[in-house]
Amino acid sequence: MENEMGVANLPEKWEEVWTDYEILRGRSLSARTLENYRDTVVQLARFLGPVVPTMEAVTRRHVAAFLEHVAQATSGTTAAMRYRGLSAVFRVMSKPDEYGEALLARNPMTGLKPPKTSDVLVPILSLDDAKRLITTCRGSNLRDVRDEAMIRFLYDTGVRRGELVSMRIDPQSLNLREGAATVTGKTGPRIVAFGPKTGAAIFRYIRVRRRGRWRDNTALWIGSRGPLKGNGIFQALDRRFHAARVYAPKKAHIFRRTFSHEWRAKGGQVDDLIALNGWSGPEMALRYGKSAASERARAAHARLSLGERL
Repeated sequence: MENEMGVANLPEKWEEVWTDYEILRGRSLSARTLENYRDTVVQLARFLGPVVPTMEAVTRRHVAAFLEHVAQATSGTTAAMRYRGLSAVFRVMSKPDEYGEALLARNPMTGLKPPKTSDVLVPILSLDDAKRLITTCRGSNLRDVRDEAMIRFLYDTGVRRGELVSMRIDPQSLNLREGAATVTGKTGPRIVAFGPKTGAAIFRYIRVRRRGRWRDNTALWIGSRGPLKGNGIFQALDRRFHAARVYAPKKAHIFRRTFSHEWRAKGGQVDDLIALNGWSGPEMALRYGKSAASERARAAHARLSLGERL
């Protein structure tokens, strides 16, 4: 159930505790993170229903059963995400303030280990796949030059789809001479670098864009009806993937995975990859890097040539 604002409802007693939690912690979290945390708490409450215990009465066994249910119904990765959300919430709720008071007397997750996740290699684009995508854009109309510039930028930078949408055409946001662009995503604004071929493709697109009705709009990526949003980006990429006969479950995100894979495969440092991708820690860099681990190992084996010494 949801209220009139589209926010999932919590049991009344849980809602009171959650409201206090938002006052204590909410301002230091992004709206997206707070929404994800609340959704996880809602899922836990629904699992414990129809007669939901008070939040104070939730036990480690309750949480463990919920996480096992999530793992079986979805995946270990989703269960691990729910674990992290609940852990963050209950840790704050059970931490005494300067007056020795806490929202909860104890943390029900104390001693509970995170769910195990399987190491599934993430799919990436081959160089031939990427070239086939570019080949579908061989034309001079706005859609063709835009899509080529977009594909090259995604392949060159690994930005998120939302960050692509955030791009602007003003000199402070896009510097074609230096190959730098400002994008805004989950972690706020950051600067990403791109190469000469990508810059040339964007420049060509901007020249064609100036002839259209939306030339004065500050959004970089334009369609026939105005600035492209997330769904517009998806549709544009979906057409190109279909035309190139390249399969990818997540059309925009596969560029991010490919960028991370290629960076690690070519010897790029994890710290640099974290900065380039706008991550707050090494977890995602190490996860994406696993897809390049065997490739790096084979290259190292060929370089060392141990068997050739016999």
